[in-house]
This record gives sequence, structure tokens and C-alpha cells, in this order.
Amino acid sequence: VDSVIDDILVSGRQGRNLAGYDDLYADPDVKNILQVGNDTLARAYIKDKLCSLGLMN
Repeated sequence: VDSVIDDILVSGRQGRNLAGYDDLYADPDVKNILQVGNDTLARAYIKDKLCSLGLMN
């Protein structure tokens, strides 16, 4: 779980999207949270978003 979130954080900073997570990257709130640079806040939000999209338990 944490490694997926790490990959999402890194890819977001690099301006690329991970395959299979298009719905996550399409969310403007995810884009904003990645730009803020607060990893703790970003991790919590991304984890909740992944769960709500059914991409993880």
C-alpha cells in the first residue's frame, strides 16, 4: 500500500501518471495536493481516494 502511494507521489512530482490510475490523476484535488508538497497530507488524501475509487482496500 505505502509503496503504491510513494510511486504516485514520485510520479506526480515528475509530471507523469502511473498506468491504471487515470481516475486518481484526473481529480483536481489530487493535483493540488501533489503540488502543495506536504507528503503526510498527500499520503492520507491519496489513500482515501484510492479506497473510494475501489483501487485498494
